[in-house]
Amino acid sequence: MVYKVTFSGIDGCGKSTTIDVISTQLSYLGKTIIHPYRPAFAQLPGGNREYFGKTINGLVDDAHQWADTRDSKLLVGLVNVLYGRVWTLLEQYALHKYNPDVVLMGRDPLLDPFVYSHFYFPHIRVSSDERIRTIRRVNGAGLADLLIYLDVSPDQAYQRILARIEKEKSSGAKDRAKWGHMHENPNDLNFLRDTFEEGISLLQEKLGVKIIRVDASRPHHEVIAEVLNIVR
Repeated sequence: MVYKVTFSGIDGCGKSTTIDVISTQLSYLGKTIIHPYRPAFAQLPGGNREYFGKTINGLVDDAHQWADTRDSKLLVGLVNVLYGRVWTLLEQYALHKYNPDVVLMGRDPLLDPFVYSHFYFPHIRVSSDERIRTIRRVNGAGLADLLIYLDVSPDQAYQRILARIEKEKSSGAKDRAKWGHMHENPNDLNFLRDTFEEGISLLQEKLGVKIIRVDASRPHHEVIAEVLNIVR
């Protein structure tokens, strides 16, 4: 039976770094892992990694860049909805092709849309319960076996985001009109973190989702060691 683990938290909490290392470590234990997020890949036993979905992820990334440069919450929000559908389809494709032991996702298909819809669709006035029901209908994704919430302060997350941007620029990444996402600033990260707390309580109380909170303010190697101990 496939074990599905989703990772969530504000930008800069270390989701991508953690998943990258954990995938490799689990593969050395003889497990096949898929990560149908960006970049979408399958980690095969022994450490070999195969990427998939590059074209469609690239197209959606371009759409996201275009929406970000328009400074329109509505446009970015609509692209996020498209992203959710793409990742659901990529997950189904990878499940069929690779028959994995573990699915790792760098976002939760319920918690993340719940949080970011508050930011990008601020004029939608519905109850939290109805918001979750709508998200489940739209993205068609099931519940994870485990949600790992990487908890970090907005200030520390923002410093990591700035460091990431500088690293991308210095590594020769293609120039962009805008390097950071609209919400990647201290004030909005604070708002998102508060909304994550609301969403976590809702998923635990209403849907019984198993959520483990990990202190992601620590050095990466400590966070990775704890997460590996949880999922192995």
